[in-house]
Amino acid sequence: MRRDLNRLFGKQQGPTLDALGNSTKDDHLGVVELFDARSPARARVRLDHNPALSDVYLDRLRGYLVRKATQSHHFKFAAAIHEESAWIDPRWKSRILAPALTYLPTNADPDTEVLRRSEHALKLAGVL
Repeated sequence: MRRDLNRLFGKQQGPTLDALGNSTKDDHLGVVELFDARSPARARVRLDHNPALSDVYLDRLRGYLVRKATQSHHFKFAAAIHEESAWIDPRWKSRILAPALTYLPTNADPDTEVLRRSEHALKLAGVL
């Protein structure tokens, strides 16, 4: 299977399936701790003090969604806050983004069954 995939798509470059939700570009900004704490008040203060952090925050949310979301509403809510945060005044952006911690999946949530089965199948096929 690996040979077939490589023949069809070429050798894959960049992050692998294991890297989803584990971006390293935010390690120095303390975003991981925000998700571990799951405190909207703490996230709001951090996002207010550093507005540039909102892009990294959204990247982390997307990564967790891919690995851990179990309901279609998770994706809908994430899309809504992403769209609204792009249009709102930067001073109010944290008020849209911070509450997502209480509803959307984070690192503390288990990986989905689909992800676990997919990883297992890819390992059996020698792709991972």
